[in-house]
Amino acid sequence: MKFLKHENFPDAIANLIRHFEYWCYGETTVQFPVDLYPEETEPGAWLLVVGKQAVEHRPTILTVDAGTGNNAVALKALRDTKCSFVFLSRKWRREESLPEFSWKMLRVWPEIVERARDAHNAKRQVRIDVTPNGERRPRVDVTNY
Repeated sequence: MKFLKHENFPDAIANLIRHFEYWCYGETTVQFPVDLYPEETEPGAWLLVVGKQAVEHRPTILTVDAGTGNNAVALKALRDTKCSFVFLSRKWRREESLPEFSWKMLRVWPEIVERARDAHNAKRQVRIDVTPNGERRPRVDVTNY
């Protein structure tokens, strides 16, 4: 199972996760679109084709919530990709520093992977919402599409 970083997901956090996984597991699950698609590919254009792969090869998309929660058109577009999504809530943008953001993300990353893997193995398309949750451990909620 792989995760694919959307353009709006912070590069620094995606790279941090990659290094964390290499250090802990010897491999990473996070890929960038440029790893799979030509550089001249329009931003977001890969979303139209990424879900057309066989179910076992579909990635889970890492993104920052851009307000798609109640937008019916955006939700339909997400469903049409046939991929699952991990959404960092807008509250992540309010994190005071990169070290704080990084620490919280790495703390919750194993749970995100577990939830995404469970959905992937069950062949379900899900939305995984991750909220920083103040000083406590970030909250992870899963909903089916």
